[in-house]
Amino acid sequence: MKKLILLLPLLLLVLTGCGTKKATIPTDQTQLPIEQTNTNSNQAESTTKDLTYQNKRFGFALNLPTRWQSYKVLETKDNTGYFYTFEIKHSGSLNNGYGKPFVLGVFSPDVWKKMKNEIPRPWVYIKENDKYVFAYVTAQDDEGYIGFGEIVPGEEYHGPLYDVKTTIIPSFNFISIEESTDIKTYVNKTYKHSFDYPAEYTLRASSDRGQYLVDKASLSVVQAQPEDDKLLFEDLMFKRVKLLCDADGTTASITCPRYAVEPVAFKTDFDLPAYKLVFVEQTTTLKENSKPVITSKNKTIYVVNLGGKGKDRIMLSIAPADDDLTVANNIALSVRKNK
Repeated sequence: MKKLILLLPLLLLVLTGCGTKKATIPTDQTQLPIEQTNTNSNQAESTTKDLTYQNKRFGFALNLPTRWQSYKVLETKDNTGYFYTFEIKHSGSLNNGYGKPFVLGVFSPDVWKKMKNEIPRPWVYIKENDKYVFAYVTAQDDEGYIGFGEIVPGEEYHGPLYDVKTTIIPSFNFISIEESTDIKTYVNKTYKHSFDYPAEYTLRASSDRGQYLVDKASLSVVQAQPEDDKLLFEDLMFKRVKLLCDADGTTASITCPRYAVEPVAFKTDFDLPAYKLVFVEQTTTLKENSKPVITSKNKTIYVVNLGGKGKDRIMLSIAPADDDLTVANNIALSVRKNK
């Protein structure tokens, strides 16, 4: 049986990147990062129209001042909730020139109830709806951010934290998820599952048999075989998903003999068991009059357990088409079972 590493609760770690002082901001190094970037250049504060950040997964929006035009948002997830780290350009060298002024967290009511009793209590409540509670935490220092001017002794400094507390968090509002046009849903009636994918991408399905190709990701329904009847799911997963990696050609062959790291178990947005697998992918290239050339790299594949028993077990395998894991990761999180 392959050993599984379960996702641990989010920890509050001490990060630097804001001058020489330290700030307490939650981060998660074990999760599946998804970046959203505003690519406009940074500039000083102005009176032009604010920027708008929309989160279609949880249906909320924020307004950001124009001097945040270089912002990036990093999404992470653990078994306590989802976390959106807002980053903007910083004069320091840490974190590739970006600092982290604040993080917005999304929690279930049960998790939030437990967090309210924590001491110290870093999270500040924003709003809630019938499914989630929204809260935020800020850095303790906002010195050194580009485009915010210098701190003048005796004068109030209007830096990133000033914007967070006076403009960004007060602008929090709910938006309709149903009105979103950037996500499509595919439904497989044969294997009774569905998943979401970006609307601008093209999905090509092989009838209804469970083989799909989405821009930047390929998906396959993997079925157990009669000889797999007594295998534990972790062993079944390794055996069957490994076969998707193996391929033979006239000039080269590919195989995935082992994991590069132990599988990471997580749950989809719809509470289905899922796994992030990282295989060692070996390519053997045959050349005339010379020895075969063997090269290796890591190959990431996501697997969602769709249920069943014994030889009737099925799973959905999701493989990124390149080194960009974003689309495959988002599809994996969106998979759900249909009746």
